[in-house]
Order: sequence, then C-alpha cells, then structure tokens
Amino acid sequence: MLDVIPLGSPSICKPLLPIPDAEDLANHSHLCDPELVTQRLGELVPLLKFIGFRVEQMTPGKTVLTVPLLETAMNQNGTHQAAVFYLIADYTLGVGMFATLPGCYTVGVHDRCHALPVQFWLKGARVEHHAPGTGLIRSEVTITPAQAATMRAQLIAKGRCELKGTVNIYQGDQLIAVTEHEMGLYADLPRVTGKRASLTQMERAKTSALMIAGLRGDPISTAFAEDQGVAIARRMCRASPQLPTMVSARTLHLEKYLESCLVCHDQILILGVGLDPKPLLYSGPSQKWFLCDLRATLNDRAARLKSMGRQDEHCVTIPIDLRMDGWPSAITEAGFDPRKSTLIILEGVSMYLDAGDLRKTITNINSLCGHPDSRFWFDHVTERLLIMPQAEVRAFLSAMARLGEPFVTGFSDPVAFFGRDLGLELVENPTAADILEIKEPVHREYKFALLAMRPNSLGGVS
Repeated sequence: MLDVIPLGSPSICKPLLPIPDAEDLANHSHLCDPELVTQRLGELVPLLKFIGFRVEQMTPGKTVLTVPLLETAMNQNGTHQAAVFYLIADYTLGVGMFATLPGCYTVGVHDRCHALPVQFWLKGARVEHHAPGTGLIRSEVTITPAQAATMRAQLIAKGRCELKGTVNIYQGDQLIAVTEHEMGLYADLPRVTGKRASLTQMERAKTSALMIAGLRGDPISTAFAEDQGVAIARRMCRASPQLPTMVSARTLHLEKYLESCLVCHDQILILGVGLDPKPLLYSGPSQKWFLCDLRATLNDRAARLKSMGRQDEHCVTIPIDLRMDGWPSAITEAGFDPRKSTLIILEGVSMYLDAGDLRKTITNINSLCGHPDSRFWFDHVTERLLIMPQAEVRAFLSAMARLGEPFVTGFSDPVAFFGRDLGLELVENPTAADILEIKEPVHREYKFALLAMRPNSLGGVS
C-alpha cells in the first residue's frame, strides 16, 4: 500500500537508505506502474503525449519506452523526426534511473509520499543514427547494479548524482539509433526553516512568480511573464482550472482595498513581491513602497523591468528570506518605519508554509506594526479544503502538490489560528466565491483576510 502523505499535512521526507527497506520496495512497486507514469508524464510534458509515447517496461533491470510513427511527427521522407529520438532517449534514461532507486519519488510525476522527492535535468546528449525509423520505435536502457549503487551513494552523500547512459533505439529487431545522454538527478527537499534556499528552490520561486504573472492577464503582468510565463500558466490551468479565477479574486479584493484607502497608509510593505504589477500601478511620490523577496527573484524582477523600459519608482527593494531569522531588521535598516501607518501584504504564501513557520512569520509581521492604523492583508485556504472529498477539490490539490506547490496549512479563523495574545482584530475575511459571486467549492474555501494589528510596545521592531 503506497504511503501517500495526506494533503495538508507537513511534508515528511524519509531519508534515502543505503539499502531499501520493505516500505521503500512496496512504494517503489506502485510508483513504477507504467500506466501511471505514461499518464502523468503525458500531462506534465504535452509533447510526449503528442508523439504518442508509452512506458512499456519500468524495472531495475530494463526500461522500455515506445513511440509510433505519426503523420504529425514525421519528416518529408516519412520517417521519425530526429528530435523524436532525442526526446524519447531523454525520458527513457530518466525513467530508467528512477526505476533503480527505491525510496524516491519524482516531483511532478508522483503524488507526495513518504520518500525522497527528486527531480531530473538533462545535462547533455548525443544521438547517432544508424537507419531511418519508419514504424514503431522502441527505446531501451539498462542500468547495471553497480551504476545504481553509485547513484544511490552519491544521492545520499551529496543530494545529487549524475549518470552517462547509453540508450538503444530499435525498430523491431533492427538497431536504428544509439544515444549517449548525461542526466543529473537532484534531491528536491522542502524548505527547512533556518536553511538557505537551494538552487532548485530559488528556480521554483522564480517559476512560480512567472506562472502567477501569466495568470493575471493584465498588460504589465503579461509583459513580465513573456512567452515562458504564459506557457507555464496555460499548463497549470489544464491541471488546476480553478487557478485563474482564484488569482483574479484575490487581485480584485486587494486592489479594491488599495484603491479605497491608498492615502490612509504612509507605507506599503509587500512580502514576496515576485512579479506583482501593483507597485507599478499604485506607488507614488507621497507614499513609500518596500518590496521584499529572495535576492534571485528581485534580480529577475529588475531584469524584466529593464527589458520593458520601466523601473519600480518610489520603491525600495529588500532581499530577505522569510524562512531565515532576522528579516524584520533588514526591512527597518532599509528605511521602513514601524511607527508609520502601513499596509503589509503577504500574497500567495500562507498555504505553503507549515503552521509553525506561518505563526512565526505573523509574529514577525506584528513586530513591524507600531501604528494603530496599520493593516495586514493576506490570502489563505480553510482547513476544510484540505480534507474535502469532492473530486474536483482532490484533483486541484493533487495537481498543485505534483507540480511542487502543495498546500500544507489551512484555517478558517485567522485570529484564533495565530493566537489571540497578538491582539489581532479581523476587519474582513470574504471568500473568493463571495468576490466572484460563484459557488464553486474550491473558491468557497479560499479567503482574503484583512487584519488590524496591535501596535507593539516599542513602536518598532519587538
């Protein structure tokens, strides 16, 4: 029985063992189901589905993928396009590597489970053609026990490994191509408080920002997103069709507040600004905006603004990491004054932090509020969403988890969740369904909180 982590629970990764135990082997047997992997890879990589690929065999001894000859994927000579050989060998090696590593699961392909999450990146490839492919082609790879043991040892010791593998491609009994592909495999662990973001985690943050920009649909966001962000957003919409209207609802609620009381606040602080267009739309000389995010994300934002011929005027950018200690001090050192009336925005973050990290984050946010008119806006999901049995809800949550963005925390009453000792006061907390006047179940459990914060005793950072 596959030990799938319930949606909404904290991510629990079992360390990769030198020798797989019974749990690892049982889980791996389920994860190496050719039908499951064919379906999931087809969803994740539409080009594979387009060329009609199938995983036929996925075992430690041998992995086999097939591709039929389709009119849409052949060249003018009626044979497989050369790119088909490159593509199918790429995934044959990746699937084959996974098949030899019990105790892992692949982010994006498998549901979260009690195993080590991993991702693959192709580092280099070479294809040698022996004969044209005029029918069904079969791509095979065999990874020796010694190679598998070396990969496992490297993954345990370094969190990554590499393999140069030979993939043979046949039509019937005839060898028609030989490929030499080099693949990197990387542990993709969840963020841990107090530990700096890894390269893959920073790349995911930038990809997430691109996706949201692609979903927003306004001209500035579309320029931010460019073709890549729009394509990522479209793919996410196929997996999670509720996403566009969820993003639309939160944008409508927050921008309505900004437009109604923008002059009420001396400062705006955005935690996790990503590619948010609001600083460009609403900032002005009479109000200072502070834009915070990971340094890599801020650098990406600045580069995209430069290419658009724009900049964040009247804004101060501050590189911080909410998972690390000391970030409130970095904000005050950049000129933020907790004694001034402030709107603090935490958009699209709360559901991805575990409860302890989120409560600590809110305590730090409260330390930045030294004025009675300061307000805190954030979006959150309810605890009910994480356990709802409806098929469309389970499909939405599963898709988000497979794509590396699992929802792990939900609550209905923000004041009770964060602790009444902080002195928070709930100003409003509508649902996305309220904003859009719809009854779709996911939207009923997605909410937008506006809190009045109690001024801390020092009138500054506590």
